[in-house]
Amino acid sequence: MDRVLIVSEEVIFASHVEKTLIEVGFDVAIQSSEAGLQQAIANFTPHVLVVKGDSAKLSSLRVGQILKETIKYQGKVILILNKNQNIDPNDINRVKMDYLLFEPVGAVKVVSHVLNLMTENRESIKNRLQKLADHDQNFRKQEENFIVSGKSVDQEMVHVTGKLKKDELTHVKSKEAIGPEEMQHIKADIEKELADNEALHRSKIEAYDSLIGNIDIDLKKGHKKRQTNDKQKALRKELLVDPGQEKLDSLDNDRRAFATALMKKK
Repeated sequence: MDRVLIVSEEVIFASHVEKTLIEVGFDVAIQSSEAGLQQAIANFTPHVLVVKGDSAKLSSLRVGQILKETIKYQGKVILILNKNQNIDPNDINRVKMDYLLFEPVGAVKVVSHVLNLMTENRESIKNRLQKLADHDQNFRKQEENFIVSGKSVDQEMVHVTGKLKKDELTHVKSKEAIGPEEMQHIKADIEKELADNEALHRSKIEAYDSLIGNIDIDLKKGHKKRQTNDKQKALRKELLVDPGQEKLDSLDNDRRAFATALMKKK
C-alpha cells in the first residue's frame, strides 16, 4: 500500500501533506476538484484517498458518497471535515470512509492514519517520519501552522510512536479521529433520544385523553359559533346567582388540574 491520492483544493495543505508522504516513502498525486476524480483514480490507482474540502467545488462528505455509490472505490478512504460541521447520522451510512478526522489536521496526523491502514513497511515509515520531525525545522514550522495552537510536532508524533507521556497530551480523542464503529454509537444515541422524546409526547397525549374521556362532546367537530355563544350566556347567567363564586373557584381548580395533568411527565 504505497500510493496516496490527496483530494483537496487547499494548495498549501495538499502540498505540505504531499511532500511529507513522499519523504517517508509514498507515491503521491493531488486532485483539486470533484470533477475528473473517477479518471484520476483510474489513472493513479491509489491505495488510500485523503479527502479534505467544505465548499461547493469539493466537499468531503459528497466525495465520500460518490466513492461509495458512483465510483464504488475499493481502496481506503480518510475524510477530513471542518471542526464545526454538523453531521446527519444518516449521511454516515452513505459515504465510503475508513477514518473520519476533524480539523485542525496536519501531515503527521494524516500519515499516522494512513499507517493504521497499512500492513507492510510500517516501522520503516515510522522511522522516516520520526527523523523528519526531529531534524527538519522547515517541516516542523509548516506542520505547526496546521495543528492546534500551542501544540508541538512532538505532541502530534504520539499518533505515530505512542511514546509521549499522558500528562503531556493536549488533544481530545473524541473529535480528532472517529471511525465508522464510533459513528454508529453516535447514531444510536441520537435515535434513542428521538425515541425517548416520542415516548414523552405519547404520554402527554394519553394524559390528555384520560382527562377529557368523560366529556360529552365530539372534539373532532367542536361547537358552532352560535352554540358557543349560547353556552357562554347560560354560564354567565348561572354564575350571577349564589353560589356563583364557588362555581368560579371550582372552574379555576378544574382548569389547574387539567393543565397539571397535561404537562405531567409519566
